[in-house]
Amino acid sequence: MIALGFDPGLDAGIAVVQRRDGSLFVRHCETVRTDAGDDIETRLAHIWQRLQSVVREYHPQVMGYEDQQGAQVGGWRQGQYNGHNSLVNLTVGIAVGCALAYGLEVLRLTPAQAKIALLGKGSRSAKKNRIKDAVERLYQLRGEKAPRMSHHAADAVAIAMGAERLWSTQKLVAEAMRGRKA
Repeated sequence: MIALGFDPGLDAGIAVVQRRDGSLFVRHCETVRTDAGDDIETRLAHIWQRLQSVVREYHPQVMGYEDQQGAQVGGWRQGQYNGHNSLVNLTVGIAVGCALAYGLEVLRLTPAQAKIALLGKGSRSAKKNRIKDAVERLYQLRGEKAPRMSHHAADAVAIAMGAERLWSTQKLVAEAMRGRKA
């Protein structure tokens, strides 16, 4: 099972994880940096092209993305009526469109779901450094050197892990429900 994770933004994180023999491996992670001097269409096209390239190379079955709009802060949705988040939402649209164009199932994860997938129960409010440190430890446990990565790339790994876990759980539940109806 191969999952793609997308951390939205004009500097977006992309990661690919694969479950093999019960273990989860990070196959790819990167930050797609866009030039602030370029127009928005050029920046979005760059993100689309990188996503498309990663999908073609790794052939994931599912893509997860982080839904910042689902995060509640003080009763108000985080980023509501915020121009920056409008641009972030455009990158979500680009990622979802790319995933659907290649037949991937798309899953929306909250930041807490992504953190818990990587760090375990009770990790809902983990700071960015803790996420990055945990991803680097994943590489070290397998005797590999962790690539230099931004918080965006590390977040994308956590999102990919959360998408893989959620997708696998949904498939198990669906199979169990089919078995009950038989």
